[in-house]
Amino acid sequence: MTIEESEAQSTSSSTETTGSMSPTSSSATAQETVKRLKEIAKRIREQAATMKETAKTLRESGAIEELTAAVRDAAIAARDASKEISDTARKLREEGAIRDTAAAIEETTKVAKETAEEIRTTAKETQEAAPKTTQTASRAVDTPKKKTQQAAAAGKTKGKLKKRKLKSQGA
Repeated sequence: MTIEESEAQSTSSSTETTGSMSPTSSSATAQETVKRLKEIAKRIREQAATMKETAKTLRESGAIEELTAAVRDAAIAARDASKEISDTARKLREEGAIRDTAAAIEETTKVAKETAEEIRTTAKETQEAAPKTTQTASRAVDTPKKKTQQAAAAGKTKGKLKKRKLKSQGA
């Protein structure tokens, strides 16, 4: 039974006995209080003995030393890692690696924006020139076609003339 439980029990029993205020009830309440105090003292002694036994067992088992060593090792590892990180950051800062990286990123961004603008301009010019280019290409294709047709027509005419000439000579 814990101290809180015994106090709760003593509170509930004292309210039961204080219902009638007779001289015998107050001496009974005093006796109950003494009895409860003795029980509490007994439990305190038992708990103290349990705590002593637990401390002795922990000490003899080496668990306290092992836990202390583990905490020490973890603290040393954390300290060393923090020092490494700090040294690396300092070295990068001193060498200018961070500044150089930031400058390279900034320059790359600027060039990328310029490239995008050039692509936009080229696309716009291509779109504007497309009708002219189509007309020029169409004329370029049509011109040889017409000349071929004209030549073919001229060739047929020459062929007919030759045939007529041959016929007239042969007749």
